[in-house]
Amino acid sequence: MMSVAFKENVKITPAAMEDLIVASGHDLRQVLHNLSLWSAGSKAITNEQGSSRIKKGLKLGPFDAIKEVFDSHPTNPIATKSELFFVDYSIMPLFVQENYTSVRPSKAKDTLAVMDCMSKAADAICDANLVEKQVRSMNNWSLLPVQAFFSTVLPGELLQGRLSAKIVFPQWLGNYSRGNKHQRLLQELHFHSGLKTSCNRCELGLEYLQHFHYQTTQPLLSDAETGVRKVVSFLKLYDLTREDWDNIVEMCKLPGMLDIMSQIPPKVKAAFTRTYNSAGILTPYTIDVMPKRKTANATSEADLFGEDTIEEEDLSESPTTDVGNDAMIKVKRKSSDVKKGKGSAKRSKTTTNTHSKKSSNKKKH
Repeated sequence: MMSVAFKENVKITPAAMEDLIVASGHDLRQVLHNLSLWSAGSKAITNEQGSSRIKKGLKLGPFDAIKEVFDSHPTNPIATKSELFFVDYSIMPLFVQENYTSVRPSKAKDTLAVMDCMSKAADAICDANLVEKQVRSMNNWSLLPVQAFFSTVLPGELLQGRLSAKIVFPQWLGNYSRGNKHQRLLQELHFHSGLKTSCNRCELGLEYLQHFHYQTTQPLLSDAETGVRKVVSFLKLYDLTREDWDNIVEMCKLPGMLDIMSQIPPKVKAAFTRTYNSAGILTPYTIDVMPKRKTANATSEADLFGEDTIEEEDLSESPTTDVGNDAMIKVKRKSSDVKKGKGSAKRSKTTTNTHSKKSSNKKKH
């Protein structure tokens, strides 16, 4: 690239050219394009001009912005770090909250000072969370600069230093999704066991769930076949299904715990499934209700009242279908029909023989 710049009479330092290549993502076409734009006004490009132009034209991402949040030598701390918040105001506070514990403050001389800076930064992040709640719930978007100060500017000023670990993507997003899923499963479990328990959804998760987990997994680990009957009877007692058992095991699995499903032998799992399916447990609620099919030419009145109608063709075809006409179905005949078939075959043979004899005698005469 330096040879290209020399042939085009563009004077640029190697450091500025290297910054240009990095800012262009090591794309040759992008480097040539940016070089032509830079040289349109002046043929001489210094390091200061190159760095300023790169900062103006370069759009930072969250992973790059989080490094500058905790930079210990910013030119204009409040204005610069406030702009870093607006790189993506939805996810930048999560990046700060996830990675601020990995910063080693340059001003802190001992462990106690580090802990004091961490505590103050955590308080600022909590205040930013309160401001964000007002922004989202009340649609008060004018508070975004206040949130930027508490979530990005203040933690960055308190923890000026270097990141001692790899930048981690916010795990709050995955935990929030998993929490919503567990709330939905807990609501379904509360609906199924509502006639046998006297509590709300929160109390079910705090007081009943661990008991359910112990009573539905420990017998399978200790008693094997005898434990299968115990677990099935327990599920029947609380009107729970086989899917509820899977949900209980999933909700009670905490990070760092051993997977209880891997400790149960496959034979015991198969025996448990067979025993539950053959038990025919009746539940006070419906399971897997199949919706009715609608006709292609449904009337507007039926759509208005939400009525489901079945196609007339299916009703007309179902009672008149002849199984014997289907070539893919082999119909078992009765013994009397087989004997009749054999008798008719013998009669056909005798008639053919007599006809052949008569025809031969006529030829002789």
